[in-house]
Amino acid sequence: MKTKSTKYALEIKKLQGHYRNEESLKNSTELHSHESATPFATIHVGDTMSDGPSLSYLGRVEHIHHWIGDFGPDFILHKTMVYVYE
Repeated sequence: MKTKSTKYALEIKKLQGHYRNEESLKNSTELHSHESATPFATIHVGDTMSDGPSLSYLGRVEHIHHWIGDFGPDFILHKTMVYVYE
């Protein structure tokens, strides 16, 4: 059996309003997308986020969704979608 490497992806999305249920996610707008060979920092609901060196405030984390699955024959993808609301 072949061992697969893990790739990590992080998407930060902006909600149109506070997170209430799955319907709240439908009209979100993608703000940032990153890929890495190593895990990203720990993120929790309630944290505030900025976009790096410019420190532009993106909003407060309202919801986090993880997806883990095959990504081609050699990799497993761990995708984290973070939803913020300002």
